[in-house]
Amino acid sequence: MAVECLIAERSVNRGAVTMILRNLWPEAEAPIIGEIGQNLFSVTFSSAKLLYDALVENPWAVMGFCFNLKEWQLIEVPVIVSTVFLRVPVAVPQQPPVSMIALNWDCQDGSVVFEERRRVWQKLVNKIDIQDGVSALMGVFNEIAKDLCDECIAMIAFTIWLIWKNRCEYMFKETNMNLLNSTLRIQAIMNDYCRFCDEKNKVKILVKNTEVSQKWAFPPTSWVRVINDSAFNEEDGKTAIGFRHSDKKVELCAFRGKRIQVVSPVQNKDCALQKAT
Repeated sequence: MAVECLIAERSVNRGAVTMILRNLWPEAEAPIIGEIGQNLFSVTFSSAKLLYDALVENPWAVMGFCFNLKEWQLIEVPVIVSTVFLRVPVAVPQQPPVSMIALNWDCQDGSVVFEERRRVWQKLVNKIDIQDGVSALMGVFNEIAKDLCDECIAMIAFTIWLIWKNRCEYMFKETNMNLLNSTLRIQAIMNDYCRFCDEKNKVKILVKNTEVSQKWAFPPTSWVRVINDSAFNEEDGKTAIGFRHSDKKVELCAFRGKRIQVVSPVQNKDCALQKAT
């Protein structure tokens, strides 16, 4: 089944991006760039696997026409409803001004797996017994959190909590569900990730501990603090990315000052165009 990724952009060198994509894939597998509407383009892959592999292994090339991004935009894959991509501009001269975070979201059983754009977390540390719960996971967190910026710590903390919350055995066996590789690998890649961040346009990971229910419970207060809840002030007009749940589902939200924009899966092109504008 073909998978279409909708992308909103102000300007795009379509020819250059097409050449980049064709150089990265065999002709039979190369994605196709199409125009849906004014400043709204699509990249169509022949299969969901090719799209997933492309976004994981080559995000800069696949999203090559987001380099003129002025403010955060959303890339949403309607067929793979479980995947939402956030793009945040970063003011680094001569570097792609975008930082990408991916969230794989299984809406049926509530299991959520966090994945950084370079697939930082490859495997969970094998020595952790799933029955040890928070104490063992916090030990891993404290080890890998050394010398990392607040945003990186927030990502890792949220990931660890999700693993604990969804403590299902399959999450430790499936290749795509393995999250933590090693302390040194985590530090190296996250430090590299930090090079694309600056003080003005940092991403804040926020978890709202509201309307807690047994199935969709968010982390306890101590975890919320770890994930920078205290660092976000709705009055200061800054942008933050957060999570909340309602109607027995978790929603990904963008907090911009006092406004909260709920990010839902795009179901059709008209909806995507409306969201993009």
